[in-house]
Amino acid sequence: MIGKIAGPGHGSLRQQQGRTAAVAEQDAYRHLLRNIVQSPGAGHKAERVIQAAYLSLFSLGRRSAGNDQTASREQLMQVRRMAALQADYCLGMLDSVRTGDGHMTLDRRVAMYADTCMEAFYWGVISATPDGYVAWRCFNPEHDHCPSCV
Repeated sequence: MIGKIAGPGHGSLRQQQGRTAAVAEQDAYRHLLRNIVQSPGAGHKAERVIQAAYLSLFSLGRRSAGNDQTASREQLMQVRRMAALQADYCLGMLDSVRTGDGHMTLDRRVAMYADTCMEAFYWGVISATPDGYVAWRCFNPEHDHCPSCV
C-alpha cells in the first residue's frame, strides 16, 4: 500500500512537488514500456528504460525529502539491483507475451511494472532521511493504492 510520508516537513511543498513529478515520471515510464514490449529488441530496450526510470525516481525521492547531496555508492548500487530485479521479471513477461502465456492482459501487466517502479522513489526518500526512519501512513485506502492492486 502506498502511503504518504509522515514526519518533519510532512506535506511540504517540496514533498508534494516531488510526489507529483514522480507520478508524472511513472506515467511516462508506463507509456514507454507499453510501446516497446512488442517491438524488436524489446528486452534490451526494457532493461534500459527500467534502469533509467529507477535512477530518475530515486533522485526525485531524495530531492523531495530535501536532500540534494549525491547518493552514496551503496545507495546507487541498491537502486540498480532493484531495477535489475524488475528487468528480470519484465523479461519473463516479454517471454510470456511472445508465447501467448499468461492470465492478465498486457496492459494490466505493464501497469504493474510501472506501479512497482515507485519503490525507487520511496527508497530515495528513505535514503535521504538522516536517521533512515520514515513513517508511512495511508490516509485514504481508496486513493493510496496502486491502480493495479485495487
